[in-house]
Order: sequence, then structure tokens, then C-alpha cells
Amino acid sequence: MGEITRLNLSWTLLFFGLFLGLFWGRSELLPTAAGGADMPLGSLLNRFSATYPIAAKTLAAVLLFLNSILLLRIVSRNMILTDRSYMPIIVYLLVAAGCGFGSSALGAITVSLLAVCSFDQMLGSFRRAVQYGKLFNAALLAGLAPLVWSHAVVYAFLLPVSLILFKKGGREWIVAWVGFLLPWAICSYVYWGMGYPFGHVTGLLAGNLGNLLAGGDFPDVLRHPELPVFWGMCLTTVVLSLISFIRRSDTIRTRAYKSYIYFLWILLFSAVPFAFPGRSVQDFPMIAVPLAIIIPPYFIRYRGWIPGLIYFALIGSIVFYNLAPALLP
Repeated sequence: MGEITRLNLSWTLLFFGLFLGLFWGRSELLPTAAGGADMPLGSLLNRFSATYPIAAKTLAAVLLFLNSILLLRIVSRNMILTDRSYMPIIVYLLVAAGCGFGSSALGAITVSLLAVCSFDQMLGSFRRAVQYGKLFNAALLAGLAPLVWSHAVVYAFLLPVSLILFKKGGREWIVAWVGFLLPWAICSYVYWGMGYPFGHVTGLLAGNLGNLLAGGDFPDVLRHPELPVFWGMCLTTVVLSLISFIRRSDTIRTRAYKSYIYFLWILLFSAVPFAFPGRSVQDFPMIAVPLAIIIPPYFIRYRGWIPGLIYFALIGSIVFYNLAPALLP
């Protein structure tokens, strides 16, 4: 059973296609009741999705694949995995699209793309020489994300943690915050030019964040007990991966160590929206990014029937969730 955690690229891509087809099929049979992204750029994506649903789903599928490849590159470049593995591709897909995939997911998956590119640039700025360009790009991409989906505002709190973790100087702090706030300033200016108050976008964000205290479009776990199994396996693997990381932290290179810690912080902030009643399926692509980095190291480091059983339960539970509408009355 342990070999299921060590698939080569061909088998990984095959399973990626099969899982994506399954998630797409479920969305056609039983569409997820999701309202889509709620900020100005997200509204544009929502209109595109409503007008061209098939094109929106196709683009979302392409972005899912692109994000998974970019995550694989992050793992390789920063030596987070000691052995070659393509598991981040599968883990990202399962988390990002397994609980809900459709045309309305385009906005959330776009936020995920912005986040992946931002994190890649931030890690790229971790050099002895000052990397203003990559730091600015990382902050700019993170600043764009809340203009698509309001819950991505958590990246504003992640930014100072990143700057402290990677020991950035005063000028780098200024560059980073300018980059993060620039999209917000431009969007506010555009709305002001259209006759709205300059604080219109900020007010829109506050109103949408207020919806976190109301009911969301989260799947009903009472009707789908397989979902708690899936998330329980994800949480279990995160804990086991963290324990393994702590045990061998003295032997890990600085870049790999910092990268892993960075994604732990990303996971923490990405999980914040799930603590509120207004959590949404649109939040899954956000938390899929750190999980695709943190989960695989445990399965790569340990062999045997226990890791294989956990991975099998993780995959089996989300597959059953998507097959259930076709199998059960």
C-alpha cells in the first residue's frame, strides 16, 4: 500500500485527470451552491463565469493544473522534500477542488494562483543580496488577492510575519507595504473617478467580511460524514508532518527550514476563515496551497502500511463524497 504515496509523474498526471474529471462530473450532477468571489475583480470573474460557464470551468481546471505545477517547483527549488515526489500535485487538487468545483470556483482558484506566485516570489527574495524586485512582486500579488475574494485579506497579516521570518530590513518593509497597498489604492482611485467615495472599496471589504458572522455555503458535514474523515486525515497528516519536522530540524538546511516554517504560517492564516460561520467552499483553494507543501513530507519520509492507510483514507473519503450523488438515492 505504501507505493501509492510514491507514484511517478505519468501515474500522477493520470490520477490528476481522473480526479478532476470526477470533481467536474459531480459539479454537473449536483452543483455546489456557492456565490463566487465577492470583491470588484471577483465580480468581473463572476460575470464571465455566468456568461460562459463551460469556458470558466475549463479555465479553472487549467489554473488548478498550473498551480499544482508551480507548487511542485517551489518544493523542488527550496528543497522542502529530500526525495523527488509529485504528491503536491494530487494533494493540492484534492483540497482545492474536492469539496466543490464549478464555474463559480474560478475566482477562488485565481486567488490561489496569486497566492502561489506571491509565495514563490517571497521565497525567491530570501537571498543574501537584497531582492527588492521579488519582494515587491510578492507583496503586489498578495495585495491583488483581496480584490478578488475578501477572505484573502488574511495575507495582510501574513506579510509582516514573512518580513520578520526572512529578516527584511527597513527599506524592504517599505517596499513590501507599498507593493501590497498599491492595488488597493489604484482600485479605490478608479472607483473614485467613477463617482464613488474613495473609501468605497474599503467599505465593500468590511461589509463582505461582516458576512463571515452569518451563514456561509459550506458543505453540510452531517449529510456528508466522509468530509470530516477527509479533513481529519489532512489534520492528522499535518500534525505527523510537523512532529517529523521538529525531530529532524537540526539536520535541515536553512532554506528548507525557513520555507517549511513559512508555509506553516500560511496554513495558520489560511485556516482563519474556517473558524467563522460564514466559511465558504471558496476558501478551500486558499488552504490547499500550504497543505500541498506540508502534507507530502510525512508520506515521503515514512514508508509502511500506516502512511499508506492514511493516504488511502484521505483519497477514498473525498472520492466517495464526489461519487455519492451518483451512487446513493
